[in-house]
Amino acid sequence: LHNARRYLDQANSEKVREKLEQVSGLVLRLADTSNHLKTLARRRTREAASCDPVPIALRAAELFRLQPGAARIAFDLPQEAGGPLVRADANRLEQVLINLIGNAVDAVEDCEAPRVAVSVRAAGERAVIEVADNGCGIPEDALDKVFDPFFTTKGPGRGPGLGLSITYNIVRDFDGSLRFAPAAGGGTRAILELHLADDE
Repeated sequence: LHNARRYLDQANSEKVREKLEQVSGLVLRLADTSNHLKTLARRRTREAASCDPVPIALRAAELFRLQPGAARIAFDLPQEAGGPLVRADANRLEQVLINLIGNAVDAVEDCEAPRVAVSVRAAGERAVIEVADNGCGIPEDALDKVFDPFFTTKGPGRGPGLGLSITYNIVRDFDGSLRFAPAAGGGTRAILELHLADDE
């Protein structure tokens, strides 16, 4: 901010914009970290209601589609609500999908034709929500560590390594499951399974 003021005094609008973009990025990182810590400290509950995961997934994806640089990413998203209802808390499910989609967006950062796909389908007594990317993939020796607190494969300053640990605990509270698998053609699939909501 100090440098931005100096450039403003010099009427150098290009440098002012550059510094404000840096400030914006830092604020977003602070918000992300504080949200993770708030969730970590929040009292857990196993109570869950019925919700439609499709509009929740669309809201989560929209957060990333609006970010600078995301215009080059091809998002393949569910088209309509009205699919299988799941037994979960909508707000916490949204946080799960924000984390999974955010990881996918980070993974395709250096791809020539980046793609992130989200799908929702029923499979027996469960609903399956998949978030797939064509990014760098998760190293095989890291697969058994990805849910450990503070473990991350990202570079320094790219997050505290709490996202997947918190995500895993939220999914466990829903009595669901979460795992990762290779995606067709390279990249990673996050496979989230939740109980279908009761008919009533």
